[in-house]
Amino acid sequence: MISGCKDTQTSADACSGSKFFGAMTNAVQHALAQKPNASFHSVLKIMRNFLKDGGYAQVPQMSSERPVKLDATFRNGPGLAKLQRKQKRPGAAKPRRKALSIAINYIGQRGELRGCINDQATITALWKSQFGVPADSIRTLRDDDPNSMPTKTNMLAAMQWLVEGACSGDELFLHYSGHGGQMADTSGDEHDGKDETLIPCDYQDSGMISDDVLRKALVLSLSEGVSLFGLLDCCHSGTGMDLPFVVKITDDGRSVKMSKKSGKYIKGAADVVMLSGCKDSQTSADASIGDKFAGAMTAALHNCINPGVSFHQLLRNMRKYLKNGGFKQVPQLSSEKMLDLSEPVITP
Repeated sequence: MISGCKDTQTSADACSGSKFFGAMTNAVQHALAQKPNASFHSVLKIMRNFLKDGGYAQVPQMSSERPVKLDATFRNGPGLAKLQRKQKRPGAAKPRRKALSIAINYIGQRGELRGCINDQATITALWKSQFGVPADSIRTLRDDDPNSMPTKTNMLAAMQWLVEGACSGDELFLHYSGHGGQMADTSGDEHDGKDETLIPCDYQDSGMISDDVLRKALVLSLSEGVSLFGLLDCCHSGTGMDLPFVVKITDDGRSVKMSKKSGKYIKGAADVVMLSGCKDSQTSADASIGDKFAGAMTAALHNCINPGVSFHQLLRNMRKYLKNGGFKQVPQLSSEKMLDLSEPVITP
């Protein structure tokens, strides 16, 4: 619903020459004449600016029964404002699904971890059982196997394999469990002056992989209609793929909203969603869950995901699981486009 004003306001009956009209109705007409393919967000913004410039105090409002994809085209109506990730691959009964998992325990190195390779087993089993990813469409890198070492070169090559040939309707999955870091921002797109990074097993010789590189390799390389679901279980991972829309949940977990980061960036065409282990300013724990070592974030995901859970519910429940376990890290959810948070995470 679009309404002419707040509950506390009045809507004006205005005139132009000899013609009378509602100021709000005139604003809608102006918005769509100015920008026929405007999104829900753009229509509301143009209407408000138009009325303000005309000297009207009323502020048009937009509300809905369910979350609306605010970047969807207004004239198509909310019924079509669904995630493109739910579209089927043209000419095929089911979408093609493909996945990459990278797990690094840094065996024999300073800062050795113990749960990352276990995380890989957890996530790949989840992909097969819940997301329908065929076993032969899953590629893994792990530093206990000399034939699939997660060096920087191998990681970038595997990411290229993941996105290669993807077309509308395809569903891609990425998992990383290992160390995450930060480095000086060189492109000027970070408010804190730091790029977030993944740390390959040969980082001392080859360096780290920045969020700018990840965005270029994974997000901007995908075409419209392709979906990518990323999982980053590492430190400083909140904005690890530089996605512009960030989910915010109130402390009680009941209210949720998406906010768009400020600044200029190249927009991606695909539907990319990322779940990360913590905020940029936090570390992600390598924890002992029962008699098994695991990343705390991966353990939370494994315990909270089910076929009916929505994005909102999953993030809320994961945060509650970690808080109850005494972990300070706060998992983050971000996306390339406005995300319908009531949509189920797992699609048939």
